[in-house]
Amino acid sequence: MPRSSRWAGLVLATCAVGAVGVASTTCGDHAQVYVLLERTPVESSASGSIQLQMDENRSVLRLSVRNLLSESEYLLLADGLEQTRFTTNPGGHAKLQLKYPPSPEYETLGFDPRGKRISVSDGSEERLSAVVDGPGEPRWSHVLESAGVPPSDPPEPGHVRGVYKTTLWGCRILNVSLYGVAPGTYQVRIDGVSVGEVEADAGDRASLRLESPAFPGGVCLGLPGWGAGGSPSQSSASAPLDLEPRGARVEVVRDGEVLFAGPMRARVAVPEETEVCSTVDIEVDLNPTHWFGAGDASMKSKDEACDHEFRVTARHLPVANYELWVAGSMVGTVPVRNWPGESRGEVHFDTVPDEPGELPLDFDPRGQPLEVRRPMTPPPAVYLEAAFPTE
Repeated sequence: MPRSSRWAGLVLATCAVGAVGVASTTCGDHAQVYVLLERTPVESSASGSIQLQMDENRSVLRLSVRNLLSESEYLLLADGLEQTRFTTNPGGHAKLQLKYPPSPEYETLGFDPRGKRISVSDGSEERLSAVVDGPGEPRWSHVLESAGVPPSDPPEPGHVRGVYKTTLWGCRILNVSLYGVAPGTYQVRIDGVSVGEVEADAGDRASLRLESPAFPGGVCLGLPGWGAGGSPSQSSASAPLDLEPRGARVEVVRDGEVLFAGPMRARVAVPEETEVCSTVDIEVDLNPTHWFGAGDASMKSKDEACDHEFRVTARHLPVANYELWVAGSMVGTVPVRNWPGESRGEVHFDTVPDEPGELPLDFDPRGQPLEVRRPMTPPPAVYLEAAFPTE
């Protein structure tokens, strides 16, 4: 099935639609996501996708991969942590389906995939990877997430629903729709920042549409006043979408009083997550790209729960400040200086920095390419490199 028609099927399955084509205001929270996995630098031919269908009663993750090694075992990782394993068929293809609540016919979806980096690893290196429904996701990801915004206590009349979606052409849209609220001027805030106002008349729907085109000067197609159900609102307003709404706190305010407030995340059927701390002890040598140079990288668990340290050491290089790159991003500086008998430099990361010189370990190096570069013009030169294992 072509990608566009598959996505259309997801959208059509979102809510029951009434006789006049207006979706019910009581339509439950739900999320539909379709993401193409991206090849890592060590992969040249494999491809894959992840599809999520999630509502208040059931959540399903479907993984499809192609052109991996024949009849080989692979790991499905979420933010670097193993979730399950699967084996490809003789053609190097595989399909996997995880469900929650648990079902005897399928493997259990034991985590919330939204906002996480989902990867396929061969046990030593990640082959395919992508962030799913969150910042850093592939540009052409398809997302539709609908979340009710709870009323204050005592409750106000009416309902408020936020719908976030991305389009085939890369546009990001957030609709905040008010149904059956009292007449007045309502201000919408996201994480305390006012993003717009909308006027509501008695019994009417009112909608604030925030949008961010795929490129500067672009236009998001569609009518500016369309509400959560895909039907025009009687009252509407538009404004730019200049921030990331998913997971942010949405507030609807009238006359300075917060009447509705809650996170812009669909409340769907996923297991309650607890922090899982795995013991880590990984070390790898860095390979020189010239006739000189050496180094190593290590990641180890410390005594405190979920506290890991990551160190990279460079030796026998010309004295200079080198850059450490992990998965294509510069994360720190390796200052190589003269020491008795050798030149050496080190950079040290910790999930809980508590010593001088430690940097926060706010990234996961497992399964990622490492490079020690010297910034030069032209171009920056790689002196040491390695693929950091996953385990």
